[in-house]
Formats: sequence, C-alpha cells, structure tokens
Amino acid sequence: MSVHLRSRQNAEVIRSRYTKPLVCLFVVLLLPAWVLAALPKHSAYHRFGGATLSVPFEYVVADCSHIRSQLFRKQNTHSVPATEVVASECNRDIEVTLPEVSDPSRFELVIEVNKGERWEHLDTIAITGFPRDMFKSFRQWAKEHKLMVADSEGKLEAFLKEQDIPYISAFGFEPPSPSAVMKVGKREYVFNEIETPFPKIWIKDDQVVFELRFLDQLSTNPLAQKELLQVLSQDINQNK
Repeated sequence: MSVHLRSRQNAEVIRSRYTKPLVCLFVVLLLPAWVLAALPKHSAYHRFGGATLSVPFEYVVADCSHIRSQLFRKQNTHSVPATEVVASECNRDIEVTLPEVSDPSRFELVIEVNKGERWEHLDTIAITGFPRDMFKSFRQWAKEHKLMVADSEGKLEAFLKEQDIPYISAFGFEPPSPSAVMKVGKREYVFNEIETPFPKIWIKDDQVVFELRFLDQLSTNPLAQKELLQVLSQDINQNK
C-alpha cells in the first residue's frame, strides 16, 4: 500500500467526513453541576474489537476494475498492518473485522482502486476499536460493595446481568417508567430515558442525571459505555 495514502489533504477529507466530536464538556459557573452534551448515536466507525463492519461503497469511480483494502493500526509515530490485504469487487460494500483490543485503539482502513494498469488511493477511513469488557473495575467494585438498583423497565438490570455485575434490586420504591436509578457509593445515577430538545447529562454532587435515551444504546454503543465509565471511575475510586 503506497505511503502517499496518508497525505495531509486526504487526512483533512477523512476528518471532515467521518470524525464527529464525541462529548463536549461545559463548566457551568453559576450552577452546582457540570453539563455534558448528548452522546452521538451508534457509529459504524466506533466498534468493539472483534466486530465485523461493512463500509458502504458510495464512491463514483470510472474504469474501476477491482478494489483492495487493508486495516492498519495507528501507533505513536507510524501505522502497522492489522489485517491482510483483501480484494473485492467494485460497487460492493467493503467488510473488515477489527482485532480484539485491550484498550481503545485507532485504526485506518485504507482503500485503493485498480484502474487497469495501476492502483490509486480511494479513501482512508478512521475507525476506533474498543475492548469488549470495559467494566472490569466496576464489576470488581460491585462485588465488594452494595450496588443498589431500581429499574422500572429492566433495561439497566439487563445490562448489568449482561456484564456479570452483581447488584441488589431493592431501593424501597419503583421509579416512574421509563426511569432507572443506580446508587454507586454516595451518588445516585438517574436514567430518565426521555426525549428532550437538548439531551444532556447533569453531573451534580450527589447525582448524575441522564436526560436522553441512554440505556437503549448502552449495550451496543462503546461511546456510551466509555462516557458512563468516566463518571463511574470517580465514584468507585473514592469508595474502595
């Protein structure tokens, strides 16, 4: 694969097409809380390690003979191949399987097109791979402490069971549907699961309030898991 694939011009095109800001943090000086903007919806280019994703062939290419693609793992100063070169037909989706990762890892899918006698760069797609088990530390914390949960529709409980995280389903009350509440140390996590004009996450002293459809995407969206863990890590470290 040719080195010129990573030219500055191509990099700018890729960033503008595929990269979106994840979560913006605003410090509200007049209120005792932080406000986080809503999480993006599940992205095909942010996936768990081991997942296979399809890249739609949306390119208009004249005289296209064949397509070839290869996944590279980005490191500090260079990139190394993460898969073998894969050949495919023009006008068909390109499939790639991410390797398993132990930490969030950056990849690039480099795509070239054959026009008879030569190969030309077609696209470079930025992909982020996430470990499948990001909740190791929280699972261990829950085994040593009491994780209290009240869940009106069972979505939070289903996720905790999926992650093998122990909890006690006893809060003394039933939150109004479709809300769920989870107590971690001294702080409550309130998942309101509502649609609002401006979805957000409020981080207060004794509460974290989710005003967006969060639990619906928690199992499949690594970005949602990452954001939840960033807040949880503060509480589990303070309550070891």
